[in-house]
Parts: sequence; C-alpha cells; structure tokens
Amino acid sequence: PWLWLSPYIAAWTCAVAASADDATELNGNMTVAGVTLNANSTTQFIGLRFPSCPIPNGSTINSAVITVDVQNNTNDDPDLNIKCQLGNAAQFAATSNDITNRSKTTSSTQWTESSILSGTHNTPNFAATLEEAVSHGSWAANQALGVFFLPRQNSSALTIFAHDNGSRYVTIWVDYTEPASGDGAMSKTARTRLATKVGGLLTA
Repeated sequence: PWLWLSPYIAAWTCAVAASADDATELNGNMTVAGVTLNANSTTQFIGLRFPSCPIPNGSTINSAVITVDVQNNTNDDPDLNIKCQLGNAAQFAATSNDITNRSKTTSSTQWTESSILSGTHNTPNFAATLEEAVSHGSWAANQALGVFFLPRQNSSALTIFAHDNGSRYVTIWVDYTEPASGDGAMSKTARTRLATKVGGLLTA
C-alpha cells in the first residue's frame, strides 16, 4: 500500500510476502524455508525481498526503516550493515551463496545495538543506502527490492521471525519524493489510489 503526501511525495510499506522472500545464508549454504532468520556471525547473512516496489528510478528517499520481530532475549544484539540489492531482486533459492553473489549497494547503514530484547524493533534509517539502489541504472518502479543484513563481526547476534513463522512478518516503511520527470512523472495521476493511515499502517 502507498499514500500520496503531496504532489511529489509518497509513502510505501510492504511486508515480506512469501516463503522465498526471506532467507539465511551460512557459510554459503542457504536456508529458504524456516521460521527464523539469523545474522549471528560474519559468515551468516539475512536476505529480504519486498515485491512490487513502486518507487521510481531517481527518487529521493526521505526515510526508510525495516520493522522486525526479534525472537528471543539472547540473539538480540545486532551489529551489522544494511545494504540493498542493485536491480530487480529474484526470490531466494537453495543455490549456494545466493545472498553473497547478488550485486549490492556500495553504501551501507550500520545497525549496532545491545540487548534490545524480544519483540518488534525498527532498524536505523537507511535512506541513503536505499537511494543508491533506486538511482542505479538497473532499477525501475515495480521491481522487487532486496535488502540484506550483513554482520560486521562475530559478536553480532540477531534472530528474527521469518515469513514461514506465519505471522510477525518483516515489513519495510519508506517515505520518498518522486522525480519531476521520467518514470516518476506525476502525469500518471490516473493510477493514484487513495489510502488511509490507520494505527501507523498504510492500507489501501
């Protein structure tokens, strides 16, 4: 769902939508089906995929956060870098090194906290990292957006619920300004949908 905030400003939110839209890679081995996602060492990565991202190429990202649900009070010390995939993100597969081998942004956003406890938490604002992805020549509106949690050191400990848990889905929230021309031109007003903001959630 998305909401027009002004003639050129919009907001978009999306939850991980399918089992193959999140995955963990450990030492090159992929786990696509599982109730949790883990980033607990420098060789263990989390991959997230958000389908049908409407952000046009060249948009300015004003804010971007991801909401996760931490599973326990032990693996609740994230020390990682957030990066985005360049181009359209395919669903994750059991192919070795599927996360490692994907093209990623040069920029990253650090997320380092200690003892955040189980429950719902937001990442830091990774607007600059996302803006690099949506400004890349391989990006177009309505592609799938890939985001990665890449631990900085082995002391990182993060376990969050995956799509296959059946609830508590990882969700992205983005506020962006569309470019005044190109594939972000506001001439596409016929496609504009009204949305209502209820309880912090954007619903069509």
